[in-house]
Amino acid sequence: MTLFTLYSCVNKINDAQDEESSVAKIMFKIKEYEQEPFSDKTRAVLSKACSHLTYIDCVNGKEEQKIDQTSSENGFGIITTDLSFGTHELFFIGHNQDNLDFNINNYNLLFSKIGDTFTHYLSIEVNQDTKSSQSISLVRQVAKFELVATDAIPTNITSLYIVATNGSTTLNAKNGKGGIKSIQSKTINIPISFIGTKNNTFSCYTFLPSNDSAEMSFSVSAKDKDGNIMYSHQFENVPMEINSITRYSGIFFSNEIKYTGTIIIDDEWKNIINNNF
Repeated sequence: MTLFTLYSCVNKINDAQDEESSVAKIMFKIKEYEQEPFSDKTRAVLSKACSHLTYIDCVNGKEEQKIDQTSSENGFGIITTDLSFGTHELFFIGHNQDNLDFNINNYNLLFSKIGDTFTHYLSIEVNQDTKSSQSISLVRQVAKFELVATDAIPTNITSLYIVATNGSTTLNAKNGKGGIKSIQSKTINIPISFIGTKNNTFSCYTFLPSNDSAEMSFSVSAKDKDGNIMYSHQFENVPMEINSITRYSGIFFSNEIKYTGTIIIDDEWKNIINNNF
């Protein structure tokens, strides 16, 4: 019995050593995200755009590990983990949602609140020669609609309600494309301190289904405290592009609306499509 016990212990030690030798400790550093204003590339710190970073490790179609970081944590943007030898599909998502759902069957991320969002997909073969430190660059995957109301917000307005069509609330974490078309809605509460002020900006982010550009529709309504619509404008055939802002600027709290459009370059986003109304 004593000999058998000793032999078993030796086997367990050898098994543990073999298992340990088949694992690589890797540190992924995500300090910047890429932006491409036409021919130039610029970089910015992730924490300026995102409050969360999610890391997902999948092996053979199964989720092996998920790590969520918040921008308030020390070491935000640096993930150190053990990966077993073999092929891993790694997903890095910078976002602004508290709980992010991931469907391994179709790689879709489901968002209840879309904010600035960045992704990076990496298929990696892990072995004894895998680098222990690797740099990851995230790419922006959203388009942004902005409304700049140049006139003063009336005293009876307490919120803006935006409804967007032809965008998507899901994102494929592998190819960076939006999912099926859906209707988005967003309520923006107006602080009392904003009443009477001019040039206020209201925005809405969206994913674009399977394309880098699309035409969308936006309905924007200004409501009073009882939910009554006091002003409402419809924006049709709005040109939207990934990593671009489509901005409408003009007098909003009125019954008339007119606009024309131009395109300019922005330091952080690839394009801003300006429209005056």
